[in-house]
Amino acid sequence: MLLNGRRLGVIVLLQEQIVSLKNKFQQYDLYPVIASVSPYANDMEAFEKACRELKGKANMILLVCMYTEESRRIVEEKTSLPIILSNALMAKLISKMI
Repeated sequence: MLLNGRRLGVIVLLQEQIVSLKNKFQQYDLYPVIASVSPYANDMEAFEKACRELKGKANMILLVCMYTEESRRIVEEKTSLPIILSNALMAKLISKMI
């Protein structure tokens, strides 16, 4: 997915979600780079692997699941990229609507 010349990276919970997520984005002619890692496993090697898959291919990363601020910090540290935490983004949007 190109956003003003920038490419979005996405991290999802399960490898099995990648095809489904690609299909959702493709409906809008968007093609992000996607990796998977569980936020529940506490597996630093898995986080590092996902970050390596996206580093150099994306300019920003969207974490799509119940990732925590700690997950965001780890991914930011490993990639040096801006990170969007989807659950935090939704909470902020909803708080502005209420």
